[in-house]
Amino acid sequence: IMQDGHGSTERELAESLRFIELYKSRVVSPLAVGTNANFAAVAEMRDFVMSDSCVTLVVRVDHRVRSALLIGEQILTGSGDLGGEFGHINVSQSSLPCVCGKIGCLNTIASTEAIFARARDIGATAKNVKEIVSSIKGGNDSLRSILSDAGEAIGEVLANCINLLAPHVVIISGSVSLASDLLMEPM
Repeated sequence: IMQDGHGSTERELAESLRFIELYKSRVVSPLAVGTNANFAAVAEMRDFVMSDSCVTLVVRVDHRVRSALLIGEQILTGSGDLGGEFGHINVSQSSLPCVCGKIGCLNTIASTEAIFARARDIGATAKNVKEIVSSIKGGNDSLRSILSDAGEAIGEVLANCINLLAPHVVIISGSVSLASDLLMEPM
């Protein structure tokens, strides 16, 4: 079950919480509640052999940009489980309003929602990242520029996080990772 307040109405969040409580009261099996970035981190953890002190930063780029920080096998969620709001870090490339109310969040330039909105603004009709990558490989330099801007913005935030946290491993996941070759160079 993913519990994420961004873009959800109060009624939807209340229904999710009621479901969680109902589930816990009727089902014996364990229930995990978290963000998609935390679940991605858990999945990535299975692929790597990490020491108890290995610091891993997982950045998940999808409809929103989220992150998870692990030390060994422990996910650090921060005070009130609010850690991992990677997409709400301000970037110099954006002056656009974010759903959170701030101006210039990474989500406004690097989330798939932002990438598709910018693609629509230039007349592109791609419905997913795979189609955007295909159009770029077909010579669409305007779409290449949009992905390059997203990669630069992710790189800016990532560089600050690396300087602050000094992770041993950084993992980029999510649907935008399908465009890894187009994001890595600007990143």
